[in-house]
Amino acid sequence: MKKYFSINIFDEDKELLLHDTLDEAKKACLDNAREQYDYACEMEDIDEYERVVDEAIYGVVMGKCISTTRQPNKEDAYESQYDYIVESPELVEHNGWIKCTDKLPTLRPTGSSTWVLLWGLEEETDNEETMFQGFMFKGGIFYSESGKCHQVTHWQPLPSPPVTK
Repeated sequence: MKKYFSINIFDEDKELLLHDTLDEAKKACLDNAREQYDYACEMEDIDEYERVVDEAIYGVVMGKCISTTRQPNKEDAYESQYDYIVESPELVEHNGWIKCTDKLPTLRPTGSSTWVLLWGLEEETDNEETMFQGFMFKGGIFYSESGKCHQVTHWQPLPSPPVTK
């Protein structure tokens, strides 16, 4: 799932664009606003630009709808006519956590990842899953300040440092 969006104000229909990274979304937002500005200057219609510039936005996709499929069963009417059943849509929220089975942190040339947030059992003696910081070595093995992690199910990048300008 693409995790970021921008609105193309240069498009008459205000097209929603989806992006893989925040930097891509920011760039598209600014490029489209500049394109609208240049067009308004060329047409000598800065009022139109001022009317739409506030709609030049970008952000984080918080979720989406999905419909799962399943094999038909005896309770389904006409089950023999279909190869699969499409279920009613449901919301899936994106909260920043990435399943380790879907994707692992990127390794640096040193053979380890940068520090990330982890979710799971930090130590074998832990009774419940918690959030903690750690990093990953080659082979998908996670470590924290306590040593090798017992079980990690999810991870996410650490937040960016604050802007101090």
